Amino acid sequence: MKVDVKIAGANYTEVPSILLPLTAGGKARFCEVSDTTAEIGDVARGKKFYTADGELVEGTANVSVGVDTRKKITLVQKDHQKITITCNHPELSMQYDTDRNAVYATEYQNMLDITLKADNDYYVGKITVNGKEQGTVSSNHQYASASMPISDGMIVSATDAVLIPTSPFTTVNLTLQGQGSQFLLGSLLMTLAQSPDSPKIEGIVV
Repeated sequence: MKVDVKIAGANYTEVPSILLPLTAGGKARFCEVSDTTAEIGDVARGKKFYTADGELVEGTANVSVGVDTRKKITLVQKDHQKITITCNHPELSMQYDTDRNAVYATEYQNMLDITLKADNDYYVGKITVNGKEQGTVSSNHQYASASMPISDGMIVSATDAVLIPTSPFTTVNLTLQGQGSQFLLGSLLMTLAQSPDSPKIEGIVV
């Protein structure tokens, strides 16, 4: 607190503290602390403070510091597809757990938007929250989406992506052989290869 002081015969009023040079060098600040009201039981254990008598003491209170009350969302990615989560609060804090899963956290009671996109050549799986399938899948099976309230400890993941089935193209060769007047036709149509863009050849009549 501020006090009136007298130094070398001079009076000074409302002085908050006095800064004096030390014999060994440096400076020391002296303050009036008689208005201190804290007691050792009010101050966290291990923290030091000056009492109203000017005595340096250490607090004894057990204080919970930095308790994280945010809701946490664990995101477990799956092969050949990517899950993205957003919410209408602009910021989600994120860190990784021991399995390298992303763990997001937020203070707010808010809706969570989840999107799932498949890699090329794969059909997307279904979004899961705490093991239950959620949301909808697009008509082309490349995207899925869901929206739901945030709950603490929710685990967001997906069922497995599925490789898009493909029918291997097989070249079809046709050889025509003839005699006499048929030789010209045979030589022109000696080998025909089926194009992938043409209708499939099911049979042939000569």
